[in-house]
Amino acid sequence: MQAIFLAACAHEPKPAAASPSGHTAAAGEASGKAATAEASAAPDEAPPKAQLPKTVRPTHYALALAIAPDQERFSGTAEIDVELDGPQQAIWMHAKNLHVTKASALQQGAAGEEVLGTLEQAAPDGTARLQLARPIGPGKATLRLAWDAAWDEQLAGLYLAKENGIRYAFTQFEAIDARKAFPCFDEPAFKTPFDVTLTVPKDDTAVANTLPLDEAPAGKPFADGMKTIRYATTKPLPTYLLAWAVGPFDVVETPTLPPNDVRRRPLQIRGIAPKGRGKELTYALETGRALLPILEMYFGIEFPYDKLDHIAVPDYTYGAMENAGAIVYREQAILHDPRTGSEDQKSGIAGTMAHEMAHQWFGDLVTLRWWTDAWLNESFATWMAAHAVQAWNPGMNARVQSLKGTSFAMDRDNLGTARSIRQPVESNDDVWSAFDGITYQKGAAVISMFETWMGPAKFQAGIHAYLASHAHGSGSTDELLKTLGEVSGRDVATPFRTFLEQPGVPMVEVEVETRTAGGMGVFKGQEVWGEALTSRLLLRQSRYVPLGATPEKKKQLWQIPVCARYGSGGVEKQVCTLLSTETGVLPLERADTGFVDWVIPNADSNGYYRWSLAPRDLAALRKAGYAKLTTRERMSLGMSLKSALRSGELALADALPALEVLAHDPDGSVASEPMGVLRQLEDDWTDEALRPSVRRYEAGLYREAVRKLGWKPAPGEPLDRARFREQVLGFEAETARDPEVASQAAGLGQRYAAGFDSKIVDPSLAGLALSMAVREGGARTFDALLARLGTTEDAEARDRILRALASTLDPALSARALALSLDPRLRKNERISLLQRQFVQRETREAAWAWLKQSFDALVAQIPEQHAAGLFGIVGRFCDAEHLADAEAFFGPRAEKIPAAPRRLRQALEDGRICAAQAAAQRAGTQAFFRKAAMTVR
Repeated sequence: MQAIFLAACAHEPKPAAASPSGHTAAAGEASGKAATAEASAAPDEAPPKAQLPKTVRPTHYALALAIAPDQERFSGTAEIDVELDGPQQAIWMHAKNLHVTKASALQQGAAGEEVLGTLEQAAPDGTARLQLARPIGPGKATLRLAWDAAWDEQLAGLYLAKENGIRYAFTQFEAIDARKAFPCFDEPAFKTPFDVTLTVPKDDTAVANTLPLDEAPAGKPFADGMKTIRYATTKPLPTYLLAWAVGPFDVVETPTLPPNDVRRRPLQIRGIAPKGRGKELTYALETGRALLPILEMYFGIEFPYDKLDHIAVPDYTYGAMENAGAIVYREQAILHDPRTGSEDQKSGIAGTMAHEMAHQWFGDLVTLRWWTDAWLNESFATWMAAHAVQAWNPGMNARVQSLKGTSFAMDRDNLGTARSIRQPVESNDDVWSAFDGITYQKGAAVISMFETWMGPAKFQAGIHAYLASHAHGSGSTDELLKTLGEVSGRDVATPFRTFLEQPGVPMVEVEVETRTAGGMGVFKGQEVWGEALTSRLLLRQSRYVPLGATPEKKKQLWQIPVCARYGSGGVEKQVCTLLSTETGVLPLERADTGFVDWVIPNADSNGYYRWSLAPRDLAALRKAGYAKLTTRERMSLGMSLKSALRSGELALADALPALEVLAHDPDGSVASEPMGVLRQLEDDWTDEALRPSVRRYEAGLYREAVRKLGWKPAPGEPLDRARFREQVLGFEAETARDPEVASQAAGLGQRYAAGFDSKIVDPSLAGLALSMAVREGGARTFDALLARLGTTEDAEARDRILRALASTLDPALSARALALSLDPRLRKNERISLLQRQFVQRETREAAWAWLKQSFDALVAQIPEQHAAGLFGIVGRFCDAEHLADAEAFFGPRAEKIPAAPRRLRQALEDGRICAAQAAAQRAGTQAFFRKAAMTVR
């Protein structure tokens, strides 16, 4: 197709030739006047590595862009009002891969001509120098710029996504990609109002952060069939929260959300989806309308923006993005088709929407000043999402699901390469490392722990005070912690910082001590008559270190809010303390009738720490206390057993009886806890000869659960039961390789593949059924699913098909599945999914590694940078020194070229070393156990 240049300014000059770098070009004619001595930047000054100088600050943007998705380029003009502290001839700002055709500055309030200049990209990260013919400032000035650019190829900046042959334009600016769409000061501290005008095809819908003010046919120099839309001025925003979407969307209007006790005005809420998909927004819009008032009531502040659009994007790097008033989502995170979508998908939609809407306060209303404080955005949104979903629909059990996220974060935080929640960001490459499980899940868990310690009411009051005092401005960790301290009347900052500013998971060792008044030690089982008894918990903290991890050798201390729950004489009580030294004591209130019967050292698993009990106390907890524990506490018990295994403190043979009790727990969230350990022992702790015995053991462990759950959900059954059905059937078929379950799944998959009819198999089990159908049906089923992939745009259905294709164990089909990663039929955000699954499977891992080494450059060229960084993480699945050395040699030189990849590689290599060390410690005992043990369920 021939590109038609869409000028965004009637007087825009002919595009200048691109510079040798291909990034920006000079514009205008130098005046010849020399720079004054006071000008702040010399022509040969190196670009800043991270933050721009604050001597020039934007105060307002007027942006006009021409965006036509059927064309090959977009164009724009900008007028940026700035304040200058002194004379400036060279101004540092951002522009990445833009063809700049005009650059100038005009001093406000001063007579004289426009000062011409050039804007040129000075660094690969998009740092650019605006070089003026002569200095301007101090005071106020307006920068005038014009440019055009190609659509970004990495699903960032301003880019295209295609569905059903139709092209749509979307933006993704967080964290540092607004510079790919327009010249700007692309840092969160520069928070200003924006006036935006978009010129788009007349039949397309254009969405921005605010409501449109007016719309008119576009005149010259635009092509025929264009319209121009002017939007209301935004509230002060950083560049990363701007958003635009253009295309022939389905726009789903809902009744305005009525006022409530916090918001005194009605609120427009809409859903935006690719053409023909609007009906799939029904569930999300109903859910979002229910969740938003819950957030308003908690924060005590009305929704901060004039409208809210929820936008489904066909090809998107992340799960969703919290653009102010215009949230974008990956399709499966918001579109729900009742014919193919599962109940668990609905739960995921609720959680994602709650997270992104919570950001409208934490991140949008109050914005971090620099990415070091990314936790202020992501930790709080993750924590608040669980609160909101739990309040709206307790049946989704959001707090239980959040504990699974905490477990994931702890596994990352175990590493010697783990970073702290609040990590200094000293370069733009460091920015991408700030968005991981440490920021999201660990940060949320730490917030929950301090909410419990402060008391929910005081914590809520502190959050409200912080947001209200910084509304439409910026905030920081220091200011938040100061506010929480003032509201609570205690020192919050000191203990909180011990979790924010150092990596690692605390281990709290706990022992129950019961003594007579005379000081003699007395333990349960000994009879003591006529003596006054006192009981207490002896506490010791250290950093938890799994075998093979390489944390720093220095001793670490945290100030840990420790809460223990216990039973004594049939009475249950809870006590708390702040453990701020290496050892401590927590007194217990004993019932008059007897000893402490049992204790759980992390009440309702609200604390971010691992724990262990003295052997006799652990035995008492399992025997006398297990039935009294909450679901989260029983999950915490499972987590503590796994941590003891992975640190080498507990042998598998000694752990299996306790794991069996957990596996038979009536709550699926608890019963699924042993599955991770069982997968590890089957994959890494046993040899091929013993693997059939291990699999028979695993299959027997959950056979009764399979019988009770079956393949068909009961009408109205709890979501937790549906989740466990999916987990246990997947475990039995794919890990334990139970032939009966695998055969049932394959049969259902063959029938389901014919028409994707949810009457044949529940949508939550469709992926498993299709996977087993491919393993059993071979090339015939593989080809049929591959053909169907080309006919569906439903992201959930596509995920299931790709999972199934990548589940093959056949070498020839495995090669085809891997090659599909580069096939044009796949979206960019789908390309690494096949490789990841092939890496998980032992039988296909070696071939997947060989393919990755051969195809790395081709694959990286077709995926977002963040997905490319993720490729470095998959080598952590290796569990031997030879493969790890090979991975380090191959990936080492390549990691330096991709943001966040060096850290991902270091973590993956440490994951592999941990796996190898644990396998070495556990393999002999594990194999001896399975040689001797009868393979029957106990």
